[in-house]
Formats: sequence, C-alpha cells, structure tokens
Amino acid sequence: MLEQDVISYLLEQTHYIKEANKIIDGECFTNSLLKASYLAMVELSQVGNTFTRFDVFRVLKSKESELGVDTSTVIKMMSNRIFDLTDVCFQLKEFSVKRNVSDIISRVNSQIVNGEDSAMIQSTLFSGVDSLQVEKTNEEVTHIKDIYDNVIKDLGDNAGKSKFSGIDTGSRLLNYTLGGWQSGMIVIAARPSMGKTIVGLEHAKAGAKAGKNVLFLSLEMPKESLLYRVISSEATDYKYSDLGSYRVSKEDIEIIAKSDARGLRDLPIFFYDSDNRDMNYLSTIITAECRKNKIDLVIIDYMQLIRDNQIKDQSDFSQVSSVSSKIQKLTRKLNIPIIALSQLSRSIEARTDKRPSLSDLRSSGNIEQDASIVIGLYRPDYYAMSEARAQNLPDPEFTHELDYVILKNRNGRTGSAIRYCDVMTNRVSDDKETLFRFTAPDILFRDSVINTIDNGFDNNNIVETPF
Repeated sequence: MLEQDVISYLLEQTHYIKEANKIIDGECFTNSLLKASYLAMVELSQVGNTFTRFDVFRVLKSKESELGVDTSTVIKMMSNRIFDLTDVCFQLKEFSVKRNVSDIISRVNSQIVNGEDSAMIQSTLFSGVDSLQVEKTNEEVTHIKDIYDNVIKDLGDNAGKSKFSGIDTGSRLLNYTLGGWQSGMIVIAARPSMGKTIVGLEHAKAGAKAGKNVLFLSLEMPKESLLYRVISSEATDYKYSDLGSYRVSKEDIEIIAKSDARGLRDLPIFFYDSDNRDMNYLSTIITAECRKNKIDLVIIDYMQLIRDNQIKDQSDFSQVSSVSSKIQKLTRKLNIPIIALSQLSRSIEARTDKRPSLSDLRSSGNIEQDASIVIGLYRPDYYAMSEARAQNLPDPEFTHELDYVILKNRNGRTGSAIRYCDVMTNRVSDDKETLFRFTAPDILFRDSVINTIDNGFDNNNIVETPF
C-alpha cells in the first residue's frame, strides 16, 4: 500500500522525486514494477528537471521483458487517499530497515544452527550493521559551478519576460519592491481591524487574476462571509455588510450579476474553512491541494488560530513557534509562497507611534526568524477615529491610507508602500482615485462612513464606521 502510494504520488507530481530520493531508494520497494518505476524516475530526474508519467512508461516498456510484468498499469496508477509524501517515505524507509534487520537476524540464526564458527557469524553481523549505517547519497551538496550554470541559464531564460519574477501582488509598488510573491514564508501582521483579511483576499484575487491557483485557508470566518467581501470589492456599489445582512433588493442582485463581480466565479481560488486547525492536518491538506489543483499560492488567515497537536507545550509562544517553523518547512518542500496573516502584540497600543515594528512580533514565537518577508499593516484612519471619539470630537476626514510597512525583506530593501483601502467595500488600490471610480452617482459615500442606498430598508439613519 505504501509503495503504491509513493509511486502514484510521484507519477502525478514528478518534480518531487528529488525530495523523495533524499529519504528512500530503490531497495525500499518489494514490488518489482514499483521498484522499476521509482528507479526510472530517478534516472529521468538526473537527465532533466521535468518529465511525465509517459516518459516513465517508455523507460519501463523498454525493460518489460526483463521485468516480466505488464507496465501499462503505470499510465493509470492513481492514489485513492490523501497523505503527506515525506511521512510516507519515512515509513517506507523504516519498513525497509526493519526488513534488513530481520534478514541479518535470519542469516545469523541460520549460521548458528549450521554450526558455523563465531568469526563467520561475527563477520555476517558486522557487515550487516555496516550496510545499515551507510548514508544514502543525495544531491543536497552542490558544487558552485553547477549552481552558477543553473542561475545563469535561469536568468537567460527569463530575462526581458517580465518586470518581476514572483506572483503578481496586485500592486505596482509591491511588485517593484518585492519582485512579486516569491517562494517562502511571507508574514503580513497587524492589530485587529487593520485589514488583514481584506489584504489577504486582495492578494488571493490578484494572484488568481494573474492565472495562478490560490488556496485560501480561512480559520476565522466561513467562506460565505469571505465571498461577500470579495463580491463587494468588485461590485463597489454595495458594502459587504449589506450583502451579508441581505440588505439588497432583487434589482441590486441583477446589477451585481452584471458588474465586475461576475468574473469571480471563474477565478482559480479554493477555500478551506473547516474546524480542524491542527498544523499537521493543515499541512496534509495544503500538500494534497498542491498535488490535486497545482496550487501556486497559499494564504492562511491567521497563524495564531493554528495549533500543533504533536507538541506537549500548549503555551502560545511554543505553539506559534512550532506552527511558524512548520509553515517555513512547508514552503521549502512545496516551493511556493505561503502568506501567513498574523496578529501583532497588543503592546503596540501603549505607544504614541502605533506603526508596527519587528519587535511587535517577538512575543509571537519564531515568526521573525522563519519569515522571508514581514509586512506590518497600519491604517491611520482607525486611530484617528478612535481618538476623535475618545475626545468627543467630530469625525475626522479619512485618508483611506493603508501602509504596508515592510519590516523584513530577505532579498531586498525594507521601507513603506502606501496603498489605499475602502473597508466598507474591501477594495484596495495603489491609487486613492480608483477606490470609488465605479460608484454609481445616486449612491452617497462620505468617506465610506455613511451609505444611504435605498434598497427597501429604512437605513437612512444608519451610520457605519470602518472599524
């Protein structure tokens, strides 16, 4: 079962063969066809970086008479269950070691029964133990010449094709500063009400519009609530709170159906919102989805809601540290960017300057060390409104600024990228003018605070704030 699982997985995701080959080898397989399939994939991976199951079949077909089995089953071999490839490879390796130990014991027992001398028995035992201790060769250590040649080839293949190499962030500013979302762990952190979910959905939508498959793990709210926000960001005549509360008429639905929101249905975005928040289970889900739907970008909302049931220490610090470490390892394994939304320490509220800093993450485990990029979100309007209310002052004029404070950027510079956000419609833009450009003239927005849409409800006195 394990042998077939591994081969089925690798036939679908052939680029994982090098990862598997760091753990197992051909001797881990007892089935001759599966062993030959694995060795064929190793051989093909050494010739080139990409190959398909049909390439594997062609190699096996040339050896069919030697193998004495029907190799056509390789074409349709599929796994029927979800699993983590690394875990299964370790299990396969463990069984292989146990078989070898059992074989050594059997040979020693046979020699004892046959009355062979102790020197011969000792030789058999020592040679068997030595064979177990030999480390499997792999490609983890590479000469600089090979790295240099690969990097120059990659630059040559991609030079002039695009202005940034990563996944489109949806922002010219961020694409320029970060080069798009690159493979690695990206943390976007903020205090509550700063717009983490808005930002997460914005980047999911931008990535999907750029043709990338996106997986969004919502651990805080149901997927339907997220869809209200996404629809509102495209059909900006309507606040997501109106949609979620059904404060719309049938005529409004017809308008929404003809708006830019109609294109959302076909975007390659996949949502997870189940109750299981164990990091080990989520890792399996993410890995399986990457295998099934070729996921290019994962977004998690948000880190502090995840637990690691494999560690005994239930303190928040230990839990977040373990979760952060496993997310970082997952990005390396899958070779994709994972954006993990995160809470910032409440100590920020005690400061006069409430812009986030890296020190606001340090009470949250090892996030700062594990992340390739750390971005802190800051909306001045939130604190301006809070201060006005505390001092009984009139509502301030909102700037709609959303400051992406780039606190850490392993491959580039840090700094600040000012974007603009309308929290009532969940719309985010590099330019303030675009926030309301699709707003119908008969709808009154006063800095997105008061909305007097006449939709059959007596809501003319409703005042909503972006907090």
